[in-house]
Amino acid sequence: MVQHMEFTYENFKIKYVAIYLRKSRGESEKDLDNHKNALIEICERNGWEYDIFEEIVSGESLELRPKAQELLYYLENEPDSYDAILVMDIDRLSRAGTSESDLVKKLLIDSETLLVIKDRIMDLSNEQDDITYDIQSFVAKLEYKMIKKRLRQGKFQNAKKGYWSNGIPPIPYLYNKEARMLSIDETLLRTYRYIIDSVVIDRKSTNQIAYELNQKGWLTAGKKGKRYWTSKTVRDTLLDKTHLQYSEETDRGCIVIGKSKGNGHKKRSSIALKFKRIPQDKWLTFKGLHKSLKTQEEHTIIEVFLKRKTKAPRKTTAKTIFPLTGLIKCGCCGHYLGFTERSDRKGLLSVKNCWYKDPFGNKCHNRSSPMLVLIDKIHELIEKHIADVQYEIDTIDNDRITAIEDEIKTSKRLVEVKDTAIDRVDEAYEAGAYSVDELKMRKGKLKSEKGKILEDIKALEVELNYLRERGKTERVDALKEFKELIAHPDLTWEEQNELYKTLIEYVVYTKVDEKIKIQVVYR
Repeated sequence: MVQHMEFTYENFKIKYVAIYLRKSRGESEKDLDNHKNALIEICERNGWEYDIFEEIVSGESLELRPKAQELLYYLENEPDSYDAILVMDIDRLSRAGTSESDLVKKLLIDSETLLVIKDRIMDLSNEQDDITYDIQSFVAKLEYKMIKKRLRQGKFQNAKKGYWSNGIPPIPYLYNKEARMLSIDETLLRTYRYIIDSVVIDRKSTNQIAYELNQKGWLTAGKKGKRYWTSKTVRDTLLDKTHLQYSEETDRGCIVIGKSKGNGHKKRSSIALKFKRIPQDKWLTFKGLHKSLKTQEEHTIIEVFLKRKTKAPRKTTAKTIFPLTGLIKCGCCGHYLGFTERSDRKGLLSVKNCWYKDPFGNKCHNRSSPMLVLIDKIHELIEKHIADVQYEIDTIDNDRITAIEDEIKTSKRLVEVKDTAIDRVDEAYEAGAYSVDELKMRKGKLKSEKGKILEDIKALEVELNYLRERGKTERVDALKEFKELIAHPDLTWEEQNELYKTLIEYVVYTKVDEKIKIQVVYR
């Protein structure tokens, strides 16, 4: 058996360590590998056994870092798992001055886990180390803010000099990393000029342009790879000022910064600054080093054309809620369908023809039907659903009850196994086979496993009692109650809609060649 040396600091022994790794702003994969090697070397030099928690993606908040969450789970629920957490810098787990930082500190203290920063060891239950931790965390926070400020200043200075620093450029530009400026892809230039000329010369709508580009196979070249064009992506390309001639005296394009502030990512921290668009008159525009592809005259024509009214204005009214509003999904393309009152049929309510067109301009062929026909068919399916659920009460529930009883018996046997294992660990410690640290770790792990099994047993017993007492009869009662309520003659359309939504997730509707198909998806 290999004897591990134990590093001692102020009467604390370290043997089991969690290495936490995360890229900071501006660091590369190579930097992260260097950090990993350095921390592993510290562990091996001191004879510490270690597990590595390495984030695949970086994120300022703990919400966006699954490995940090996993590590903190161990601190809170299995506090004997590790003697210390080893990090490269003090701000890798959390930044000072946040609730997350307070949480990390509390968990470290409560679990009696040390914090090792490269080769310095901190016990946060010690007042001096606690003060040192707060001071170093504050300094790290200031450094982080200064880095962000320098990045903003750098972006501003680069833009003033005409260099590109706005991420992936719009079609047809390519970013030249060495020159820090934009070059032109000649193949994509053909697509770009087709879009511009389609408006400036031919006055085509953005929808029509998108359909024609997709039919030609001239796809986009965005950050997510090649995609079909849509009305929105065509419009964004038309209005993008990167291509715009900076002034009539130059053939250079524009660099625009300051169009938004805050975090606009889908996955963002709850404490992140909310995304906000800046009014166009406050954008900062500089002359770029790249060649312009759109004259000021062309841009003006495009802006005027896109602001035109495509339909005569009509009187606006509050949106009417019909009985099945928000519930009917097209069975051909999956989009939700609306309703209309047919003035030519004395106010008859009908589901509209599907509005969707594919990227090539082909319209979905799902057709309209009277809403009363849909309601009758939905009610027929609800009647059948009630009968099906009623039948299941005496069959499926009994099978589930038997299965749960067997699971409980098996789980109780596992609890006995864990109790026996805990007794054996105690006996092995008394015989000298384990150290105190090993005893704590092994018993802690076994007790945690036993606790989880007991929680499972408790949940199974709750479900068993529920099935024995009520089971699915509540579902049948709810369905029958729905039938009684929906038949009330004084219900408004909006009240009917609320009732349907308590029972139904959505209805898949298809009508092709006069044949109607309905499928109800229940909540």
